[in-house]
Amino acid sequence: MRSTLATQLEREIAPLCEVHGVELVAVEWFQGAGRGLLRVTVDRKGGDPRVQDPNRGVAVDVLTHITRDVSASMDALEEKDEIVIDVPYQLEVTSPGPERPLQKRADFDRFVGLRARIDMAARFEGPSTVRGALDGTSDGPKDRAHEFIIRVSSSSKTVELPSSMISRARLEAIIPEKPAKPGKAAGKGGASKRQERIEARDRARAINDEHLRRRAAGAGADRSSHTATSASVEGVEHDAARAASGAER
Repeated sequence: MRSTLATQLEREIAPLCEVHGVELVAVEWFQGAGRGLLRVTVDRKGGDPRVQDPNRGVAVDVLTHITRDVSASMDALEEKDEIVIDVPYQLEVTSPGPERPLQKRADFDRFVGLRARIDMAARFEGPSTVRGALDGTSDGPKDRAHEFIIRVSSSSKTVELPSSMISRARLEAIIPEKPAKPGKAAGKGGASKRQERIEARDRARAINDEHLRRRAAGAGADRSSHTATSASVEGVEHDAARAASGAER
């Protein structure tokens, strides 16, 4: 459940963001031992974590101007006692990181299908943390005009979470798929590539075997020719010897 301070400041900060051409994503108040942190998250209008483009972020000078305006507005509200912050605190204006905070009902509907982590309030009768894919929202009880129900697909079932019981919600970081390594393909294309390599290997083996067979056949022919030539030479020599012997007689 969001703090009253964060809800109140949202009404003050949202118009300041509009002036600078960005939209207010979330206002979060964190309080530790003797100190606090007021985090204001803004983004370009229509910003979407599924678009992995570093050039679409909020410029640093815009964040600086918003910080100045929010700080001045906070001082004015405190002077008029419209807000009371009785601990030292740090103001942080930032753009969404990998884990984009979720507060508006419209965001829970806009990011259907993306995985989220939702931390529940201590009084919630159920798990303290729910992780799963967002599955949209529905209206809450008629007597609670500002409450809505968030559906999350978790562990092959759909869990319904009342917005008033949520302590904090944020998208899980989107990890881009690794590009396929050269020479490796996926799916049916990969299977056909492997088949082509097998067929090429078999053809190469067949050509090599034929080459060896021809070499062996050639070597055999050479041996036969050599034997026949030797026999012919021996016959000539034998006939010459016989002729010489007859002449002597």
